[in-house]
Amino acid sequence: MEVWNNVFTQFNNDGKGNYETLKNKNIDTGMGLERLAVVVQDVDSIFDVDTIQALRNRVSEIAGKEYHTDPNADISIRLITDHIRSATFMISDGIMPSNEGRGYVLRRLIRRAARHGRILGINHVFLADLAQTVIEGS
Repeated sequence: MEVWNNVFTQFNNDGKGNYETLKNKNIDTGMGLERLAVVVQDVDSIFDVDTIQALRNRVSEIAGKEYHTDPNADISIRLITDHIRSATFMISDGIMPSNEGRGYVLRRLIRRAARHGRILGINHVFLADLAQTVIEGS
């Protein structure tokens, strides 16, 4: 798993396959905070990191499915956990579900999370409850 990367930028591509040495070279560095947490906390995945675990556990509780007992259920639990986190942050940034652009991405995340809820046997409204868990844990 890549935790951190460095990109050494030294050339400019003119779009025609020609490269020219940059006058000012730079190093771009990036780190995945959640990936670093996986390493520091010595857990198997981001879904086991302390900041995400509470949400994952809440999804399991609502579904009535214990995590790590059914690989198929685990897929849906992780998907709902991931998608509701993303959707909650998108909405907090002012993005609303729509038919185009970012709003369409948000709409698809919500619909896919709801569909996986049904796969887990959740037959009631539950995404708002999970969004509240995201908010409380942030």
